[in-house]
Amino acid sequence: MTSYASISGRLDGSCVLHGTLSGCGELSGTVYLPERIRQTYEGPYEAYPHISQQVLGTKNKLMTDDITIHTISITRTDNPAGGRTVYIGI
Repeated sequence: MTSYASISGRLDGSCVLHGTLSGCGELSGTVYLPERIRQTYEGPYEAYPHISQQVLGTKNKLMTDDITIHTISITRTDNPAGGRTVYIGI
C-alpha cells in the first residue's frame, strides 16, 4: 500500500467520531461534540468596516450562519478641474 498523505491530531473521550477512512485517498465522516464542551458563537453576524481593527471572537466556536461584511460606499463624480473626485464612506 502506498501512503499519499497523513492524518494527525487528537481524539479523546470527550467527542465521538463517525465515518470511514479508505485507502483510496478519501476521508469522510462527522465528529460530534457533546453540548457540554461545545461553545456557540454568540456575537454579531454582521460587520461594518471601521478605521480601526475589529475582531469577531469566532475562534473554536460553533457558528450557526455566515458572517456578512458590509461594503464601504464609494461615489465618483467629475470635478471642475476636469478630473474625478472619489468620495469614500459617505
